[in-house]
Amino acid sequence: HLLEECDVIVHTAALVSNAMQDCDMWRVNVLATRNLIAAAKKYNVRRFVQISSIVAYGNAAEGEIDEDYPVHADGGSYVLTKLASEHAVLAAQANGDIEVVIIRPGDVYGPGSRPWIIAPLEAIAKNQFMLPAEGAGFFRPIYIDDLIRGIVLAAAHPLAAGEIFNLSCEGYITTKEYFAPLYQWLGKKGPMQVSTKMALRISAIASKVADWTGRLNEASPATVLQLSTKSWFSIDKAKRILDWAPEVSFDEGMKRSHAWAKGQGLVK
Repeated sequence: HLLEECDVIVHTAALVSNAMQDCDMWRVNVLATRNLIAAAKKYNVRRFVQISSIVAYGNAAEGEIDEDYPVHADGGSYVLTKLASEHAVLAAQANGDIEVVIIRPGDVYGPGSRPWIIAPLEAIAKNQFMLPAEGAGFFRPIYIDDLIRGIVLAAAHPLAAGEIFNLSCEGYITTKEYFAPLYQWLGKKGPMQVSTKMALRISAIASKVADWTGRLNEASPATVLQLSTKSWFSIDKAKRILDWAPEVSFDEGMKRSHAWAKGQGLVK
């Protein structure tokens, strides 16, 4: 069996969507997580690292949030199933001998990022992208290399067992500041900024049309609320225990992302 000689599992598999069906999200994000950690316990895997998300704190949270802040399932099926996957992992830890670490990444971007590079570029190219909250929502970018480095530290550090870590940037930027470079890559003016109320109306209509035609509309009301949040995340715990801090600046991360997007033919 693959787990017989396994010391650490880093569980990254999940459906990341604000539009997929609840039953599929539940099956993959929750039941599969439960099954994997049960198998890990059976084969005496020492540590299980669960990649969760900062969405666990909910979209309504405001201000700086650390790992002691209570979770809140106010963001649709993705938020709910990420919370439930955390519960499955913590329940397994509570009644068995396995070390558990939960990672809550910020808004992960970089080469290959579907939600924050590929999908926005596709929508911007079609003039179908808009920012709620007049572009003043909070965005907490973390470049993929920094996240991976933090996961490696969490998987190995003896003091990480039983802990939850926010891995994010210092503070936040606005959604306008994040998405403006993507418009520049495509040679377009923007971003288009609207009120959250207007964005919710438009996204609700677009989601209904997508349902009728059998497509997925990731620019759903849940995504609108996610891009309207006013929270950011303390990374003091990761600094203290893991000796981790982000090293790739936003400008450098976007430079690398732009180069990748050009290589993929997403921009000229």
